Amino acid sequence: MGVDLHSGQGLWQRDFPANRVHDLDLRPGHLGLCGVMVVDRAQAQRDGSVTPIVASIDPRTGEPGQVIERFGHQPRWVRVGDHARLFVASTQRITALDIEQGAIDWVVHDENLSESEHAWVSDTHLLVLDSRNTLWGIDPSDGSRPTQPVDTRGRITQRGWVRVISEIGRTTLLSSTGVVSFDAQLEVIASDPRTGNTGITDIAWGRSRAVELGESTIENNTVVTGLNLIDHTNARLLDTTTLRVPAALGRTPSIALPVNGGVIVGFGEVSIFVRTSD
Repeated sequence: MGVDLHSGQGLWQRDFPANRVHDLDLRPGHLGLCGVMVVDRAQAQRDGSVTPIVASIDPRTGEPGQVIERFGHQPRWVRVGDHARLFVASTQRITALDIEQGAIDWVVHDENLSESEHAWVSDTHLLVLDSRNTLWGIDPSDGSRPTQPVDTRGRITQRGWVRVISEIGRTTLLSSTGVVSFDAQLEVIASDPRTGNTGITDIAWGRSRAVELGESTIENNTVVTGLNLIDHTNARLLDTTTLRVPAALGRTPSIALPVNGGVIVGFGEVSIFVRTSD
């Protein structure tokens, strides 16, 4: 269903072309969807029909635009790009679709990118994370890419989390081990000074500052969490502080959100405001 964020009113509600949705992506004007349509037969469910689906949806009305059936192997993720284009990954390839014309722009069939895990659209690249935690930069106009992956300075780990922030001329990778920023050519321009094995639970990304929420420890019946304030234009460490909460709360911090003048640290149903400005 679609909901108006200003009024809270429901705009539309309908069934999607796929009844097993694997991924969704929303950008202004377009909602991309990939998944499968499963039709079970009561007498023989093993013989039920499974059809891979890729579709574009008008987010204002819920009306399907282009719907492509039998789209290769199992769809994994979908991203909405500029110029009415969908990028869709299946288990074997990545395809760029023109959703206004219903035509294929390009296809990447590369064993390095098979079974890809995630993707992000920046202002200059389609960034694809493969199954070996390696990041690749693809030119969204034609699918071309370098022979070498992006130098992430080892920030992506097998069990950690990763997020990408896209700005004009700059892309920043946030992860459980730190921050690294790239220019429009995906060359490293900044990397935070973190060392050691201490992980990051979350990063609150503001307009000019970011706060790293460290992993918690228990000391003398107190939950102790380190916070690092960094300048995200150059990843320079500006300040550090320690947040101490009674262990009787029975919670550890799990999320950090930026707000005016500070950051909100969430401990489940309890939240704490930490000031970051003078």
